[in-house]
Amino acid sequence: MDKRTQSDLEHAFIEFVDRVQELGFEFDYLAKLDLRYVKGEAALSPHSMANKITLRPEDFIKQEKSLLNEDDDS
Repeated sequence: MDKRTQSDLEHAFIEFVDRVQELGFEFDYLAKLDLRYVKGEAALSPHSMANKITLRPEDFIKQEKSLLNEDDDS
């Protein structure tokens, strides 16, 4: 999986996390998504670590809050 694909996936996940919070839901902080990239030649080996990504909502919520706090400081 290339960096662009990973970045696009993380951006879509951030939008999902934001929308879930806007709707008034909280995440169970033990929750995570384990994904395996299945497109193209890179996906031929199910044992390749480069084809796997784990997304945890709290990682993105913390990043987003710290980015907002940095904007407040300027």
